[in-house]
Amino acid sequence: MTTMKRLTDPAALAHLDKRMMDTFGVGYDEYDAGIAASRVPTAYLSAAIRITDNSGIIEKLIEWDSEGRKSNAGKKALIPLRALVVLYLLNTQMGLGVTYKELARTLAHRFTPKHFAALGIGVTSGDTLHWYKRVSDATYRLIELMNPRPTTLNKSLDAKQYEKLLTTMAEPAAQALSKRNQNRLDTFCRLLVEASYRHLPEDVRQRYRGNIAIDATKTPIRGRRNSASKLGSRSNPDPLAGRYMREGSHGGEGAGTDEAAFELETAVMIWNKPGENTLFPSLITQISWDCPRFG
Repeated sequence: MTTMKRLTDPAALAHLDKRMMDTFGVGYDEYDAGIAASRVPTAYLSAAIRITDNSGIIEKLIEWDSEGRKSNAGKKALIPLRALVVLYLLNTQMGLGVTYKELARTLAHRFTPKHFAALGIGVTSGDTLHWYKRVSDATYRLIELMNPRPTTLNKSLDAKQYEKLLTTMAEPAAQALSKRNQNRLDTFCRLLVEASYRHLPEDVRQRYRGNIAIDATKTPIRGRRNSASKLGSRSNPDPLAGRYMREGSHGGEGAGTDEAAFELETAVMIWNKPGENTLFPSLITQISWDCPRFG
């Protein structure tokens, strides 16, 4: 995800605003608000909230979070985990990106006080850079509850750091934690998929007769592809990411055409006969990720 840096130097800020005025006739804040598009439609927000609240996800997140806490002391998070899940679903429904920057734009420019109140977010002001930090912090809190791989994801490891990571991951306690978190992640995804399906009116669901289409799609990840060697320095912030190739089992072997990517596998509801594509939406009923291994 693209990293945003806040300008703090008054001279630099004044220079940026002058450049923006000379070029676009508006300052940077007004420019950013303008390209963020319109306000969030109530229908999209309502649907995202209903799917989240009816999924059972929030109860699970509260349970997992409490297991890792020694007490309830500490500063209350500005963006509750429920609000974060809704925000991701909301941006997806609206066809917007789910990068930190685009999620931050939704909070900074697409939300009204009514939207903030519906998600339990007490603070209703802030520019894109302010919300970028808040969204990234909240996302890392969410990931920490169910991350099966103890990687930082924000820097590339050198050979010694990578060797230490592999040694740590081989320890029994680390393997037990990985198994627990993988179960949590699977549960989170399953509950979300099932809730999305149940969101359909029952009569529409009844039109579906059980056919599915299975698809595997390359999903690029940010950063350079890792070395084809199983040891040594990593080139990607995800040190465990393999190299993807189009052919065969997709596990790259060191060719120049290998890419830094995962494989997204889905099962989608599909109609039985030509012309039945309007009977029900082609919802995803199963989802999984495959990390191509080094050849």
